[in-house]
Amino acid sequence: MSSRKSAPPSDNDKQQPPRFLMGSGRGGSGKSLCLSYMIERCLQHTRRPLIADLDRTNRTLSQLYPGAFTCEEASDSAVMHSCIQFLDAMIASQTSAIMDIGGGDFIGLKILTELSIVDLLQANNFKVTFLFPVGSDPDYLAPVARLLEMNLLEGADIIMALNGALADESATGMAGFKSLADAPEIKAIRNMGGQLVFMPKLPGARVLAEHRLTLSQAAADHPAEDGFRLGVTRSFQVRRWLAEMDQSFDRITGILP
Repeated sequence: MSSRKSAPPSDNDKQQPPRFLMGSGRGGSGKSLCLSYMIERCLQHTRRPLIADLDRTNRTLSQLYPGAFTCEEASDSAVMHSCIQFLDAMIASQTSAIMDIGGGDFIGLKILTELSIVDLLQANNFKVTFLFPVGSDPDYLAPVARLLEMNLLEGADIIMALNGALADESATGMAGFKSLADAPEIKAIRNMGGQLVFMPKLPGARVLAEHRLTLSQAAADHPAEDGFRLGVTRSFQVRRWLAEMDQSFDRITGILP
């Protein structure tokens, strides 16, 4: 049986500067699921990150985590104002944070350019990580290409999460992403010191989203607000997936919140 062990942060962890992780990616790339894992990983290690859900086309994080900061209005100015409020609070508290800015929506690009996110946060004692979940189709690299062209990733740590649910079905694991090996975006990310990490497929992930189940609720087979429960088999699959994710991301814990 797969299991995860909880441990308090070490003294070294406590001495690290706070980290801001921003997730972006094309719709359907698995971004919300990957960011949910990042949040659950923090909670598993007794860290409570601030959470911002500014993906106005698919507000998943704010549905799963009631304390998440979000913006109820859809206008660019309202989202920008909410983002500034969140960043100010985050900087004041010197607390690590996780933000979803969407992918196909240009408000994310506007936030990065107008607020100079990387420079702003580095000037205020934060480390910055960009997370991009992608499938094996090169089209998933479009949001990354745009940011690279504008030099908006300079100075930040970068993670490309290769989503096994969107891989070439004729192969398994990293082999399912051979079509991306020669992509200029991947080469550029590697040259910048970026990390490619395999994200295993979670069976029934859509069910969790439909019933607004967090990963921890699903792993423990706790009921959703609507009374739905995954059951023994599905909850086991979630626990195994979490253990596999821990194994995949273990080598880059230094650039995670």
